[in-house]
Amino acid sequence: MNLQSTSKYLILALVLSLVACQSPAPKTEDTTSSNTEASSATSSKELITVDRQGAIMLNGAKVSLENLPTTLADYLSTLTTIPDEIPVQFDEEILMGTRGAVRDAVASGIQMAKDKKNKPQ
Repeated sequence: MNLQSTSKYLILALVLSLVACQSPAPKTEDTTSSNTEASSATSSKELITVDRQGAIMLNGAKVSLENLPTTLADYLSTLTTIPDEIPVQFDEEILMGTRGAVRDAVASGIQMAKDKKNKPQ
């Protein structure tokens, strides 16, 4: 191979790299892994969703951020196995502060459910 053909391949590789870098990243949902029981409970829809206006839905019912941990803990207490994490579906326009507050409330609800289940009767 001579220098001219090598240069053509390098230019082609550079152009392809630039095009690949400028392509938008594929959209992914903001979810975390969960155990199979929680996943099967949400097979037709996400267990927890937050819409564009910030309304939180838990298993299809609207719930406030303040009541999310308790309501989630009550729901999870009915499961035989409580998951360590639960996926949350956020609308793309939800701000990071709201996302963090919802994630904290979900983590709190999971811990409340585990504490309730482990509490001696």
